[in-house]
Amino acid sequence: MIMNKFRHLFLALLLVMVQLPLRATNIELSWSFNQGDAKALQGTVSEEGLFSYATASLGSDLEFLGTNKAGSLTVTKVQPKVKASNNGDGNAISFSLKTKKGLSLSVKSFSFDACKLGTNGGDLDVVAEVSGVSYELLKAQSPQNAKNDPYFTHYTADLSKIPATKEELVIKVFIKNVATNKQYGFANFAITGSTEGKVEQVNSYILSATLVDAKAGNIKVSPAGSVFDEGTQVSVEATENFGYHFEKWVDGDGKLVSTSNPYTFTINANTTLQAVYTAKQVYALHLSTTNGALEHLVTVVPEGNVVDGTHYYEEGTDVKLVASNNKILTFTHWEDNSTQAERMVQMDGEKNVVADYSACDYIVGWDLYNTALRQDRAADYASETENAGLLQLRDAEGNSKSWLGSVMRDKYSARVWRPLTEKDYFEISFSTKGYKNIKVAAAMGDDYNAYSVNYMQVSTNGTDFTTVGTYNLPNRGWESKEFALPASCEEQAKIWVRFMPDYSSPLTGVESVNDGTAVAEIFVLADSNQADDHEAPLLVTSIPALNEEGVSATGSVILTFNEKVVLGEGNAVLDGETLQPTVSGKTVVYPYSGLKYAQSYDFTLPAGAITDRSGNAYEGVTIRFTTMARKQPAARLYDAVVAQDGTGDYTTVQAAIDAAPAGRTQPWLIFIKKGVYKGHHDIPANKPYLYLIGQDRNLVSISDNRLSGGDNAYKVNDGATLTANSDNLYFEGINFVNSYGVEKNDGPQALALYTLGDRVALNKVGLLSYQDTWLTTTKLNNRHYIKDSWIEGAVDFIYGQGNVYLDQDTINIVRKSGGYIVAPNHPKETTWGYVFMNNVITAPGNPAETDVWLGRPWHNTPVTLFINTRSYVKIPAAGWYPTMGGLPKLWAEYNTMDGDGNPVDLSHRITEYYYYADGDKTQKVTGHSEKAVLSAEEAARYTVKNVLSGSDGWQPTLLCEACEAPVVKKINATLEWEKVHYAISYVVTAGDEVIGFTEKTSFEVPAAYQDAVLRVQAVNEYGGLSAYGKASLSTGIDEIAVQQRSDDKGWYNMMGMKVNAASKGILIHQHKKIIRK
Repeated sequence: MIMNKFRHLFLALLLVMVQLPLRATNIELSWSFNQGDAKALQGTVSEEGLFSYATASLGSDLEFLGTNKAGSLTVTKVQPKVKASNNGDGNAISFSLKTKKGLSLSVKSFSFDACKLGTNGGDLDVVAEVSGVSYELLKAQSPQNAKNDPYFTHYTADLSKIPATKEELVIKVFIKNVATNKQYGFANFAITGSTEGKVEQVNSYILSATLVDAKAGNIKVSPAGSVFDEGTQVSVEATENFGYHFEKWVDGDGKLVSTSNPYTFTINANTTLQAVYTAKQVYALHLSTTNGALEHLVTVVPEGNVVDGTHYYEEGTDVKLVASNNKILTFTHWEDNSTQAERMVQMDGEKNVVADYSACDYIVGWDLYNTALRQDRAADYASETENAGLLQLRDAEGNSKSWLGSVMRDKYSARVWRPLTEKDYFEISFSTKGYKNIKVAAAMGDDYNAYSVNYMQVSTNGTDFTTVGTYNLPNRGWESKEFALPASCEEQAKIWVRFMPDYSSPLTGVESVNDGTAVAEIFVLADSNQADDHEAPLLVTSIPALNEEGVSATGSVILTFNEKVVLGEGNAVLDGETLQPTVSGKTVVYPYSGLKYAQSYDFTLPAGAITDRSGNAYEGVTIRFTTMARKQPAARLYDAVVAQDGTGDYTTVQAAIDAAPAGRTQPWLIFIKKGVYKGHHDIPANKPYLYLIGQDRNLVSISDNRLSGGDNAYKVNDGATLTANSDNLYFEGINFVNSYGVEKNDGPQALALYTLGDRVALNKVGLLSYQDTWLTTTKLNNRHYIKDSWIEGAVDFIYGQGNVYLDQDTINIVRKSGGYIVAPNHPKETTWGYVFMNNVITAPGNPAETDVWLGRPWHNTPVTLFINTRSYVKIPAAGWYPTMGGLPKLWAEYNTMDGDGNPVDLSHRITEYYYYADGDKTQKVTGHSEKAVLSAEEAARYTVKNVLSGSDGWQPTLLCEACEAPVVKKINATLEWEKVHYAISYVVTAGDEVIGFTEKTSFEVPAAYQDAVLRVQAVNEYGGLSAYGKASLSTGIDEIAVQQRSDDKGWYNMMGMKVNAASKGILIHQHKKIIRK
């Protein structure tokens, strides 16, 4: 009896124990992250058997780059493949956890060590995601640079606010705003927490995921592993090797499972998946250059799969080749005699491409493209193999040291990057035997601390140096100069040229213990000695040849002589325009652009315009040629359509951007239907040629309300409504809005648009905010063009750098008084700056009650011109506000008019400006604009062609050139029109609804839109829209009249359909139009 009682008591206690939760405390999951490769993703768990999976993964836009020391800590280097400004899975290190069935997880902390390697830029965000909820753990963190004590930053994030969960927990570390040649270092990732509950036994299943063709690619399984608990959600993703494209997943019997990639499923049985690929035809592109030019002078996009210097592409790939020049080499033509530096090649077979160059007289040169050669470097270019030259970094005792090879502010460079206390300097040496008139051209610059004054010095014995020139380094920029060496340097077996800092000069650049002085583009020019010559040069070849047809409308006239030549007296003229030549050895290159198609032209070179080096004059020549006919572009529809109502391919603009292919060389056309698309938008740097076409500026807005000033401000690239990082972009028919600025009509900084890249064109757009509406490029001489657009703001609302041409735009001032239109910070190397041509300045209400300054100088040496401006608002007599933080190089106007078209008195415009270099305003710095008013001749120089064509002949006006509007007839339920020249397709609208896209010249109107106002627009090859062609109803009516007897008493609507006599609207009765309300 007693034993039975004890037995019952024991069973009861056992039952209670079984029902009590089991608790495992101080759970830690850790990844040492010090292996430098994929092994870094392998972690450990302090308690086994608690997790279905606990894995780490690296985003597709990141890569491992080995290990590095940060003090005593070994870190894994992680480098971006793409500079990301937003959080996305591609730029994240992710940690995914899920407990076994029956357990819940309570997390306590997430910690890791991080440092910057080779950069002071970028930042980190850390986010946790569970059950569809995101938790911001760390934001905009800037870890320690590994060069400086304490070498790394230890981060710990509190996770206690995350509720206990039985679902998957993912923690993501986002790496943002880091250049693609820089790295962050990481180590010691750890997650702590505890589990509660009892593990329930579930079945485990094996996943076998393999490739049908082992050469085709790889398979990524997430979560990582091959054995999974029943009910686990598993994702398999097939990556593609070059020449292969994923097609489908099949099971072990070859039956189709899915065509999705990645493919996500719940595992409930042993599963076999095989990835099936399609192999593509591959062709080789063989690229070569002539006359000593190195192949990197030709940019190849996309690069393709490069094997031993040969580029391989899949059949049908469009490849863009761009030939560039340097100080000694000038591109002349391709093997097909085409002369435009930019060329498209379609890979429909094996290609052999030759870029022909001409070289001027030189001795040696260093372009420093190969950044791996960092000490005692022979010249990259040598006119004679036995005179290879030498570039060295020397310390105060003359010892040779290694330097840092890098790309600094768009130049390949050698940077000292050693302690300032070493007093290092760069030096080149070479022979001048056989040369005279020696010049050394080089750029010097800084990003981090450098002595602001440097001297170019020369010696014929390596000991006694003479100063031949001075560099005054800008703050974080470059100065390029060319200095002649004294005659004593000619015919020397060896001379030395060094770039010597003035150690008494102030430091410039970002503060650093290392010396940030850099050199770039070092070229030694000279004339080779030659015998006396009494014969005039002879023209050997010309491109184009006399009477040649089919010549490019943009290109160059190339003249090649039988001897080396120089410029004489007189100018070459083409179509009434004086061409600016480049002389390179025996060749003279005359670039031109913007000729009309299928038209004859005469290129005229007068006698004496070219001579040989002995002064013998060339007799001159006239070359007549005919340009090519304009090609009809191939018919095509938009590549993507965005529609909030779900009638397109995407419902958000950002989704369409994300899905667009990277590395394009031809336009990717995205059409955006009506709607307000909210949120921050970002076009990454690796996605050029995205053309965003809005249905109409009055119907399409991209809007956000982030601030880049005040408390909790975003950096400008995160704060702008749209940040465009890439080159070759085109926007049309869209309002870019920062709604904070618009709705508050107040600051602080609230950007609507930030355009960083080169060759960015905007047409019929709106830019709306209050302060800092549009930040133009922050890169020297990048080009933007904006036409027929509305730009709205009050304070510094067009600011930044670049050569920006504002053509026939409306500037709307939304502050009654005291505002500023521009606030540029152009470096002194800027070629053109901001050019406002034929613009209108206005304001809400009565514009005459508003006044505005044309601008104030933000930093550096701004350049801004207002030409043919009509201002309905008042501009102060001085025109420009005199102070901010820079000194204008040129701030001037021409032909400014008031709202009635009367000339404005410009005689009181100022030229003197100032700023204070210290907070106490005791150190006043003054400067002046070159002038305040341009002459008519000076103003005439500021054409789109001059300002924006550059070395590649960019013609943004072509992007904005719309096709003619279709002439549309409506016959019954069908719209018809004649083919429009140069149109690729057509857009059909009913009222303000886009109802169709077609390549045809007819469209069947759905019944729901029969009574709407129907219109058709032609689409040009860049996606731009023509004016509306409104459907004419007369044709249908005329046909009815012809078909009906003259005594027909019937009533018809405007579609020609017979209706009841009591119907309302516009009706036709006995050939007369009657309106019934």
